[in-house]
Amino acid sequence: MFIKIKFYLVSLSFLFMLIFLLTFDINALRDNVCNDFVSLLMGNWFSILSLIMAIIGILCYVSVRFELTGIQNPPYKIKEIKNLNYEYMSFMLTYIIPLVCFDFTNTRYIIIFLILIVMMGFLSIKMEIYYANPIFALFGYKIYRVKIDDNINSDIILISIDYLDNKSSVRWISLDKSIWVATLSNKEKI
Repeated sequence: MFIKIKFYLVSLSFLFMLIFLLTFDINALRDNVCNDFVSLLMGNWFSILSLIMAIIGILCYVSVRFELTGIQNPPYKIKEIKNLNYEYMSFMLTYIIPLVCFDFTNTRYIIIFLILIVMMGFLSIKMEIYYANPIFALFGYKIYRVKIDDNINSDIILISIDYLDNKSSVRWISLDKSIWVATLSNKEKI
């Protein structure tokens, strides 16, 4: 469950960075409106919170990336494969872009935004769509739906930085029973 939450926080890091850039009152610094550091923080509390959340998202990416280096599971051969990279854009257009348009100067909208973020996180984990993460796409990860050469009859969603095809053999770690993060087996990387 914790890695799913990390995936969701990584997907929101770009949104939080945009919100920081939209809401930080740079004029308060330039015009000396804020007499001290505390009044600057109080006047930009939501901007600072957004920046902290963006940093947490980046740290979650580093953590997930580190966890992926320790893949120990035996390799499986891919029988069928379908590219699902379009899901990155659907996530971005459906969830991220509309949230930037909130009026972050109004406390009521900030509360609604925070409720929506929590609700979207719960739903994306519950509905198992947390893997469609546009930030991972920026770093070269791809989404595939595959059938593997084993006793597993259901389709598996693979997230991989490698280009995969029908002949690929992959090592993997499971995020849940039908979503795996995979890399080409060492034999194929040579």
